[in-house]
Amino acid sequence: MYLCANVASTVEEGQTLLGIHATSQKALKEAVAKLNKMSSIVRKWSEASC
Repeated sequence: MYLCANVASTVEEGQTLLGIHATSQKALKEAVAKLNKMSSIVRKWSEASC
């Protein structure tokens, strides 16, 4: 259970960092799209394993 909560908070921190460090709108949109894809995979994985 702890592992899943940890993964979720790591994903959230990643989103914040990407938002701060993206230098252009295009880079930001690409980063967000990739991250959303990753988040949904992580979410499915954590739901399945918890």
